[in-house]
Amino acid sequence: MKERDQFVAVASIALFLLYFVYDIPAAINSSIAFGGSPATAHQVAVLYTAYALPNTVCPLAFGHLHGFIRNGILFILATFVFLGQAIFTTAILMESISLAALGRVFYGIGLESFFVFCESRITAYYAGSELAVATGLFLSIGRLGTVFTFYFSPQTALSYGAIFLCKGGFVLICLAAALMTSLFTYKSPKDEDESEETPVSAPVSDSHLLFLVYQCVFLFGAIWAPFYNIAPLMLQIRFSFSQVEAGRFLGCVEGSSIFLQSLVGLFVDHCGYKLFVVLASALLILVAHANFLLRFASVPVSIGALALAAPMMACYWPCIPKVVSPSQLPMTLSRISCLLNLAYTVSPLVASLLLRISPDYSAAELYICGLICVLLYKIVGLIWANQKLGGGLNEPEISKRCKGDTNQNDTSV
Repeated sequence: MKERDQFVAVASIALFLLYFVYDIPAAINSSIAFGGSPATAHQVAVLYTAYALPNTVCPLAFGHLHGFIRNGILFILATFVFLGQAIFTTAILMESISLAALGRVFYGIGLESFFVFCESRITAYYAGSELAVATGLFLSIGRLGTVFTFYFSPQTALSYGAIFLCKGGFVLICLAAALMTSLFTYKSPKDEDESEETPVSAPVSDSHLLFLVYQCVFLFGAIWAPFYNIAPLMLQIRFSFSQVEAGRFLGCVEGSSIFLQSLVGLFVDHCGYKLFVVLASALLILVAHANFLLRFASVPVSIGALALAAPMMACYWPCIPKVVSPSQLPMTLSRISCLLNLAYTVSPLVASLLLRISPDYSAAELYICGLICVLLYKIVGLIWANQKLGGGLNEPEISKRCKGDTNQNDTSV
């Protein structure tokens, strides 16, 4: 197995464990108690906001730090996730929401910066060669952690208690921290090192495309984040699901998307059309949330639409290396992480405030549908700008690489 494939395998398993523990609060929601009372939707949103808020800045700081200590940053990030889960587990024992939020702050800093580190390294390893497949595999295995959380955690919490589950999560984080530090031995790709020595600026026209990509990423985050925070309780209140049924429905979204992720990655690597796939993803998300709001079809219709949309949405990742130079890529990914976490901070709070106005979740769903309409407008604008500026965001990676290799061989002859 090549070194780059080994890196993806180890990083993906670590991300699986990290995501499993990350979504425990949403999966078991009211099984957690704070101050003697079951956790409310607002308190769950606070935990996710505490996770995301520091990461509106921290990935940039760690991006600069990585330039000095390279892989040594992994030891710092592993320490953050370890401390974060230790504090969170203690908070569950003490039923303290403030201490639990503090633990989520530490955990979020470690997880998000680790994600940026891995995405940057994978992009450098696979640039021009099955990048969408490699990125899709990394994201899919990570999402499998969310599937397992929503599928197994509610029943585990009901059978053995939330404290037992959180203690088990702490054990998993110890294993994840060990895997994170094991990546220290993997060297930076040669082309990444060379690009840092001789920086190359991206074309001026690409700055406009990058700005549009930033906007689309932020809107996707603002749409996706509140849904996962409120969905377990929304399905219970609005559609009379049990806690276990709600968790398993959400697990189906991630579980189905995992199997589709590689297929979508293969398609865009060989055929292109990444932006049109992203557009189709936004349309599917609109159908799903319009159904949650208007109830014109059964809940499985929405679940199926979201399951299809999730892997298609991830196709914006392979677009990023096309609009920035290799030397700018790590900081660009850090900025994207900051934007996503800004969305993860603000949007769930807006949704939780709307729940106070409309406890039946209709106002929150209307808010999400409004964001999707804005997103559709931005994606269409990105497609038009890409066509006008010749950005090449819809070009297939593999056929382009093969053509380039053929031309190079002809020149050498």
